[in-house]
Amino acid sequence: MTESRKCSECGKDLNRYSPGDLCGSCAWEARARTGQPPALPERFWTEPAMRDALKRRDLHTVLRIYRAATGLTQEAVALLIDSSQGNVSLIHRGRRKRYTIDEVESFRDGLRIPGQLLGLLPGLYEDGAVLLSDTKRDIGKVVPEEDAWAIPRANVLISEPSHARDDDMERRALLNLLMVTGSGAAIPAEHLETLLSGFGRALDVRDSFTVDDWEETVNDHAYALRVMPPAALVGVLSVDVADIRRTLDNRADLDRADMHRVSAKLAALMAMALEELDNPLASRWWRTAHAAAASAGDRHLEVYTRARQARATTTRPGALQKAQRAIELAQGRPSAGLAEAQATRAVILARKGDRTGAQKALGDLDELYGRLPADVTGDEAAIWGWPQQRYIGERTNVRLNLGDPSLYDELPKRPTSTSGARNQVIGELKTAWACINAGGVNDGVSDAAQALAVLPLDHRTSTMKTLVGSVCKALPDEQARSLPAARELRALTAGI
Repeated sequence: MTESRKCSECGKDLNRYSPGDLCGSCAWEARARTGQPPALPERFWTEPAMRDALKRRDLHTVLRIYRAATGLTQEAVALLIDSSQGNVSLIHRGRRKRYTIDEVESFRDGLRIPGQLLGLLPGLYEDGAVLLSDTKRDIGKVVPEEDAWAIPRANVLISEPSHARDDDMERRALLNLLMVTGSGAAIPAEHLETLLSGFGRALDVRDSFTVDDWEETVNDHAYALRVMPPAALVGVLSVDVADIRRTLDNRADLDRADMHRVSAKLAALMAMALEELDNPLASRWWRTAHAAAASAGDRHLEVYTRARQARATTTRPGALQKAQRAIELAQGRPSAGLAEAQATRAVILARKGDRTGAQKALGDLDELYGRLPADVTGDEAAIWGWPQQRYIGERTNVRLNLGDPSLYDELPKRPTSTSGARNQVIGELKTAWACINAGGVNDGVSDAAQALAVLPLDHRTSTMKTLVGSVCKALPDEQARSLPAARELRALTAGI
C-alpha cells in the first residue's frame, strides 16, 4: 500500500491523481495570487442564485458563492479584483451596501464574470474586447494554446485596425482637416497625426521602428500631456495605440518585455488624458496599464501607474486604498512611483482634515526623496521622473489642503510656467488659494477668477475643476462665497 501524499501548503491528503504537491484549493489559491482566477464553467455564473445576485449587482452574495465554490482566501480575491483584503472582508460580511461602477467592473474583470450578467459591456477578457498584446505568451515562456489559465497581460479596448479601417480613418481625418482649414480655425492635432501615421505606414516608417523609437514617441506624448488639450491628445494617442497593436502582432524581432513596457506607458497616458475629460473609460485603460507593466516585469512602472491612478482620482472613494496598494507593491524600493503614491496619500489625508496623518505621510515623502536615484530626480522633461519641482509642488499641495496660512509668503506672487497655459493657471490658482488661507479673501478669489478666465475652454479640465472647487471650499463663510468673483469662478467651471 502506497503512503498517502499530503498537500505541501495545507497538509490535507492529496488525490491520487494530483500531479503536483498542492491540493486543488491550494493550487487555485497560488494561481490567484499571480492574477489568474480559477477557470470556472460558464454555467457557474448562470445558476439561479448567482445570476440573480449578478443582476442586482449584489457583490456580497456574489463573493460568498464564489469563495464557497473556489475556496480562495480574501487576500487572493483582493489581488484578483485589485482591492484590499479589508475591503473584501467588508463586502463578504455584508457591511458594504453600495458599490461604485469601478468596483463592479473590477469584479467582472478580476473574476472573469460575463459582463452582460452585470448589465455591463464585455470585460477585458471577453470576446468583445480586442487585445493590445499577444495573449498567448508571457515573458520568458510560451503558454499552451489549450491552457485554461492563459490570460491576457495587457489589454486595450479598441477596434482591431484592418487596412480598410485605417484607410477610412485617414479619409475622415482628411475631410475634417479640409473643413477646419476652410473655416480658418486651428488644425486639430489628431487629424494631422492620423494622416501622418497612414503616410508613415505607406513608407514602412513605423514598420522599422525600434523599441527606442517607441520610447521616444511615448516620451513626446508624456510632455504633450502637460501642454496639449486632453481631447486632442486622446486622438493622437489612439493612432499610436493602433500602430503599436500592429507592431505587437507583426514584429517578433522586438523584445516583448520592452514593448509591453511601452504599451503600459501608452495606456497610462491615455488613462490620464481621459481622466482630465471625466471619461469613465479611464478606469479600463488604468487596468490595461497595470497589466502591461506587470507583464513587462517592471515593478517600478507598475507602482507608478497605480500611484498615478490614485493621484488622478483623489476626490473619489477608494483613492487612498489605491495609493496604499502602490506603496505596498513598491516594498520600500525608492522610485518615482513610490514618491507619487506617498505624495498622493499625504494630499488625500490633508483633504480629509487628518493633519497628523498628512504630516506623517509628508515626513515619509521627505525621507524617500533623499533616497531617490539621480536619474529619477533629474528627469524634468517627461512625467516618468520625480524632479525637485514636483517634490516642492506636492508639499505645497498638502500645506494648501491643511490651510497653512504661512505658505502665501513663501510662494511667488506672479508664478510662471514653461509647461504651457494649463500649468501657468494651476500655479496662479494655488497662489490665490494660499492668499485666501492667509486671510486675503477678496484678493485671492479675484486673482483666481482672473487666472481661470483667460484659460482656453479646451484646457479647463477635470484637474482644473477640482482645484477651483478647493479654492471655493477655502472661502471662510457664506458672505465670501457670495462675492461676485466667487460666483464668476464657479460659473467658469460649470461646463467642465
